[in-house]
Amino acid sequence: MTAKLKKIFISSLFISSSFISLSIFSQELSESQINLLRENPELISEVSALDSISALESTAIVEGEDKSVDDNIMIEEKFGRFGFDYIKSIPTSISSTSDLPVPNDYRISLGDKLRIILTGGKRASYDLKVTLDGSILFPELGLVNIFNESLSDVRKKIKALVDISYVGTDVSVSLLELSAKKVNIIGAVKNPGTYIVNPFSTASTVLAYSGGFEDYASLRSIKILRDGKEINFDLYQLLIYGNRENDLNIQQGDTILVNSTTNFVEIKGSINRPFIYEYKNNESLEDLILHALGFTQKANRKNISITYLDSDLNLIKMKEVSFENKVDLSVIKNLLALEVFSIESSELASVRVTGPLENQGYFNIPKSKMLSDLIPDLKFSNIVNPFIGVVQFEKFSRLFSLNDIDTQQIELKDNYEILFFSKEDDVLNNGRLFLNSKNLITDYMLRVFGASEDRFETNFPYFGKATALDVINFFGIDDENIISDKTTFVSPKDNLVITENFETLSFTARPKNNLSFRRLDSEVITVQVLGETSITGTFILDSEATLADLYSLTGGLKTSADENIVVFERESVRERNLENVKKANRQINESLLRLNNEGNLIESSYVQGLYSDLDYVPGRISGDFSQKNIQTNSNFYLQDGDSLFIPKKINTFSVIGEVYNNSTFVYNNDIDLVEAIKISGGYKKNALKRDVYVIRANGFIEKPRGLFRKNIKIYAGDTIVVPADPSLGSEFLRDILPLTSLLSNVAFTAAALDNLKQ
Repeated sequence: MTAKLKKIFISSLFISSSFISLSIFSQELSESQINLLRENPELISEVSALDSISALESTAIVEGEDKSVDDNIMIEEKFGRFGFDYIKSIPTSISSTSDLPVPNDYRISLGDKLRIILTGGKRASYDLKVTLDGSILFPELGLVNIFNESLSDVRKKIKALVDISYVGTDVSVSLLELSAKKVNIIGAVKNPGTYIVNPFSTASTVLAYSGGFEDYASLRSIKILRDGKEINFDLYQLLIYGNRENDLNIQQGDTILVNSTTNFVEIKGSINRPFIYEYKNNESLEDLILHALGFTQKANRKNISITYLDSDLNLIKMKEVSFENKVDLSVIKNLLALEVFSIESSELASVRVTGPLENQGYFNIPKSKMLSDLIPDLKFSNIVNPFIGVVQFEKFSRLFSLNDIDTQQIELKDNYEILFFSKEDDVLNNGRLFLNSKNLITDYMLRVFGASEDRFETNFPYFGKATALDVINFFGIDDENIISDKTTFVSPKDNLVITENFETLSFTARPKNNLSFRRLDSEVITVQVLGETSITGTFILDSEATLADLYSLTGGLKTSADENIVVFERESVRERNLENVKKANRQINESLLRLNNEGNLIESSYVQGLYSDLDYVPGRISGDFSQKNIQTNSNFYLQDGDSLFIPKKINTFSVIGEVYNNSTFVYNNDIDLVEAIKISGGYKKNALKRDVYVIRANGFIEKPRGLFRKNIKIYAGDTIVVPADPSLGSEFLRDILPLTSLLSNVAFTAAALDNLKQ
């Protein structure tokens, strides 16, 4: 290469190198330039010298100053997101200092210079540079490849080589000069690419070479890709908590990947460092407040507003929470903002108003002190729920409606809070509601049974006056599919059931109200409810109604109800039993007529006594139909003529049949079958002891079983039946045993039900 050509090439390299250092693009040399450097290694030192001269000309070094911190070009851009301004400058050099301690795990790079000192049998000192092929030329010993090996491993390798080459010789290996590192920076950065960086750079400092973060960059999901492994780096751990555990020193060939995210929340108000922060899905409200360095002195920790997008990402919502309530943010997927309000003087702002309003905030109490006079000053959005609002303070709670001015006659006092809700809100899950406010809303929820192809049941939060049309419009129910005059309103507190046209049906809020719409294509059934429910009587229901639907209409059980015992009877079952009884009666009557004609009056009298008292045939279906058995009730469809009876709490049991004392007794936990027979006077002579059975309160039958007739436990509401022994009668009586047994069992079942209903 001619001297002139060499000068031109060196100048081009210098200009290219300087341009690359100052530019925001990748620092790769062309393949032809690399090949030329390999053929002319002396060019590297010349370029380095020129670069050093340029650096000296442009920078004045103050004596004692640590130049391991690079010279910088300031970036003027300001970021609203926390940590994005951490990269304030772009490095213009890759200088390093040799007087800093080098860790044993430091990886040897191309261009590093080692000092090797031999003492003892052989005395020598060598300054050896790592060449482009990754080796050093050890005089007399040859090439030693050490590229990308740790300093500790290099020392061991050279010591082993010296030990086998020289006798009684010790060796010392140290780093004299460090070369720059080549790393890749990719992902959500301004200028992704490959960079030559300071050898002492860490993950956090090397990011400056890329020119800064994009607006969508995640500072908390940065990955260091090294030798096929991923090392996670959360920059917040360094910026907020000073934790450098994963801020690793960069090694040759590392790749820094900055991921993207949309998890940004603006934290503002009475906190020490308002900013937009990145959050992780598993972080708590406390974590977010800590990111912002905590509350200010005037922060109201019970008054924090959270703004978020709903699950469909089409509506911005707000909820008020208290810091003390340990809010679970994991259920809120799309946080937008978090505002901590200040504790305000009551002289400046007496009541606080929140909800879907344009002017939510603090308001002075009107002169009249009435809520009705404050409402005209509020600017509601078109999504406000007009049927429910709350005024609360400590243990004071009142409900009101924008549609009913009579409910707005609430006297306001200092520090009262007024809450409005949007139509889409899950009102009961509003974080600002006090417990007594939640309880009030729960009581006044109107349970609505809808009329659509898919039957639905929902809750309508309302207070004051409303109409069936209000409910139809609120839920968007298609009134063309409704039987207009079969709309039913139930008010348990008033023991009121109204079936009326939905166009005229109006009602006023009372606890535990229900409203049912009927479909045009649905049949209607009637079901009777008796006993200890809030509402008793005959209910008109959709033919597809379940027992769970019926329970919903009854307004719940009274405190006197025995919730574990329910008598459910079905008309079709009763009719079938009645038909069997009538058939048995006809056959027995025919037999009695024959007995009378034959003059056998004794047997005639006995048979007549078996069924003469049978004045009611039950249609009970046995099973657990208690209100708490939700799974069964939700799948048990009602039929026309069904009846439900809930008895009062039962503390008795009964013994009937062939004992000396057919009676009802006070129950105690120690009663078993043997003891029950004993206190009823014992068995009569004609008792059929082996066929004694118990009719449980739920209608099931249980008999002592086993060779030794194992004793069984008796419970409240049970009826013990002792049948007669038919073998003691005549041959005629034995012939009609199936008929008399049927009548007896029906009679015993009726008696057991009668005991429950007393």
